[in-house]
Amino acid sequence: FHQQYEMKSIVFVSVLVIVFAAASAAPGDWTYHGNFSTYRSYQAAWGSYTENKLYVLGGLPVTGTAFNYFDFSNANSPTYSLIRDAGLTPIWSGATGNLATNESWPAPRTSPGWAIDAFVSNSSDIRLWLYGGTDDAGVARNDLWYYSVNSNRWRLVGGSMNPMDNPSFPGLTELNMWFDSTSKRLYFFGGTDRTDYFVNTYSIDVSAVSDSVVAAVSISNLTTATSPSARTGFAIFHDNSNRKAYLWGGYDLGASATTNDLWVFNIATQQWTELRSANPADTSFQLGDFGASYRPSGAGDTTVTVPTGSRVAYFYSGFNSSGETPFLELWAFDMDLQQFALLAIWGPPDSQTAPVTPPAGYAPA
Repeated sequence: FHQQYEMKSIVFVSVLVIVFAAASAAPGDWTYHGNFSTYRSYQAAWGSYTENKLYVLGGLPVTGTAFNYFDFSNANSPTYSLIRDAGLTPIWSGATGNLATNESWPAPRTSPGWAIDAFVSNSSDIRLWLYGGTDDAGVARNDLWYYSVNSNRWRLVGGSMNPMDNPSFPGLTELNMWFDSTSKRLYFFGGTDRTDYFVNTYSIDVSAVSDSVVAAVSISNLTTATSPSARTGFAIFHDNSNRKAYLWGGYDLGASATTNDLWVFNIATQQWTELRSANPADTSFQLGDFGASYRPSGAGDTTVTVPTGSRVAYFYSGFNSSGETPFLELWAFDMDLQQFALLAIWGPPDSQTAPVTPPAGYAPA
């Protein structure tokens, strides 16, 4: 689960919802926050800091094929609501307007790209953007949707965008997206068409899209001097105020191994810059210290989040090249210092354990 950000606390989603209190009466505590409607993986998830809610769409159940269940949770209290099930039946008692009819709805899918626009300039609306993913037929889709929190409805942008209907829109899955509030553009990097993995960076201008005008949109395949390598399971977090997106780690397909390189995409210049090349993690530091050479070990499928108003991104766990989780670690990256710090090593969050003794090689404070 990637790119969950802009919440008042850090929320990680898997089978359960776990909240890590970054700033509370008892900072550093894990809190079990209940279950969603069903077990799932490879879902889309959006953190809405304005509402302090977490929205989740689709994914893959323990058995069977992908679905398009749509849930939200209220981070202020352990409440979870299934808005609609796979049969498009409105479940949530607060559903209004077009959610009460069998209108257009994103098809079941796994591993789509998603981003949140909580900065809509002409209203107080919040939009949850969704692109692509793998459908039940194993096809990488190229449809673009958004969900309007105000109107409680999903909108398909630009008309029919089933694969091959609009060849300029690539069919992609396992991509990562972010939204730039200054230009009103969606950006996304990487992904696969189920055959090849790509290093393309795309942008889509959605400034003219509204609930009343679902305008045609065009996509731009950006020309960059360099870019991160082809990979899967990488993490992206967005610094909206400085118009930068950071990419960390993942499984490098060329090297056939996880990596811990760090890249930044400058939206103003439309270019990628490598900040840290992949190398072994420095383990000669105190827990909680930021340092120029410190970094997590290479990992894929790492959760990353930036709490509301913070200039620090938090990284949790991930898998190594063998597909195992070597350490359940919590790291921080200070976007101003451009440095990492290891904050804690934990037991599994669903067991709600306290921090554990670091393994040999670490020097706890």
